[in-house]
Amino acid sequence: MTARFAAKMRAATAACVSSQDVPYSRKMLPMGEAPANQFRGYVPLGPKPYLDRFMIEYRLTGVELHNKTRRRRASFRIGDETFDVEYLVHECLLRSHGEFRCAGDEEALQFCRDTADEMVSLFGMTRDEAVVAINRQWSDAEPAGRMPRVWIVGLDIVYHETPEYWAERIFRSHASS
Repeated sequence: MTARFAAKMRAATAACVSSQDVPYSRKMLPMGEAPANQFRGYVPLGPKPYLDRFMIEYRLTGVELHNKTRRRRASFRIGDETFDVEYLVHECLLRSHGEFRCAGDEEALQFCRDTADEMVSLFGMTRDEAVVAINRQWSDAEPAGRMPRVWIVGLDIVYHETPEYWAERIFRSHASS
């Protein structure tokens, strides 16, 4: 984990509400082993602080989340805290942020913008070309697929790499097509 990413995680969780501040029923959050299709249409957010942040950003209540969230066992460590549950939200709750259809929250929007900035800086692309390339990489549907193809939200795996990494990877992919 990079220092920049760790700092983002600390900042993201600093403003989160505690579990006691967000009432919702454990019944609506099934846990444990489940058939694979139980999570179809659900997008992982990460541990509880990411669910809390999502609820705040989207201005959702526990009632609005009823039957639109799931949870499963997973291990996360943020700072000195350990979390054993990953929360998922149904994709019907998500909305695109900014010019990137795949950006499901403000952090993802900034990450995509940073990636576009790198593409402009490193490869001389126009901003519009960079946006198109990023949307092609993560948003455009595969044949008969959903749109956006990928939602970047919460503690997404794309954050395991830097905007510079993604800029180069997307540029190379875009240039070869």
